[in-house]
Amino acid sequence: MSAKADLEREIVALAPWALEVQVTPEVSTRLAAEAQRTAQNAAERPIEIVNVGPRWKQLLNAIYPNGLGGRSVLDFGCNCGAYMFWARELGAGECLGIDVRDHWLRQASFLAEHGPWPSDGIRFEKMDLYQFPDRDLGRFEITFFLGIFYHLPDPLLGLKIAADATRELIVLDTATSTGHADGALVATLEGKEQVLSGIHGLSWRPTGPRVMERILKWLGFGAMRVVSNRPIAEHRGADRGRMRVIAARDEATLAAYDRAVETSRFVPG
Repeated sequence: MSAKADLEREIVALAPWALEVQVTPEVSTRLAAEAQRTAQNAAERPIEIVNVGPRWKQLLNAIYPNGLGGRSVLDFGCNCGAYMFWARELGAGECLGIDVRDHWLRQASFLAEHGPWPSDGIRFEKMDLYQFPDRDLGRFEITFFLGIFYHLPDPLLGLKIAADATRELIVLDTATSTGHADGALVATLEGKEQVLSGIHGLSWRPTGPRVMERILKWLGFGAMRVVSNRPIAEHRGADRGRMRVIAARDEATLAAYDRAVETSRFVPG
């Protein structure tokens, strides 16, 4: 069997995947999509493979047009590690990915071994976010807090843990609860078994960017920009949305991003 066929077989075996990642010029995690659709016909919440890499790298380039310059990166709820690998392509230094599910960490280890990025200095740890302060793993210049805020039973404590570990910039992406006045968190229950769910059974969704701005300012990140904030059409009228913000301790950190938006080199949304 060829090396390409071996990679394809492993990718399918590691399904479901949530993110499209180009492992080699010929092989992508997208090839698992059909297998996932077949396996999930009766699933309550099918997992679609999304291609977010180009947009993600555009965002990081808008903030750091000269590259990440060896900045260390911490990724809470790292999934398959893709966001860190893409940051590494743009010049990130030490990278630490944390997730509570073995499923995602197996994917991350596979990509670290077979992907085109240098894997030295990239580490993964299995732990609940709330265990992080007890592990003495240091502080990082940049923290990714993607798809985890709304899965936490105490999201303020969770985000404080992330903020305390961050020197410069936080990128936060969260599901939202639409149809409410901005400024609150709305509690709902969620399942704990599916790989894209949390593990605690309680979900807190912000109603908009204003509440996140207040929380981040309280945590010492006084400069915040809204990258996107929109309802999710596929919920067919349900009060669900998605929001991404970037927040910095120093306003100057976002100066290049502001110029990119002003000159349309990066268009939020």
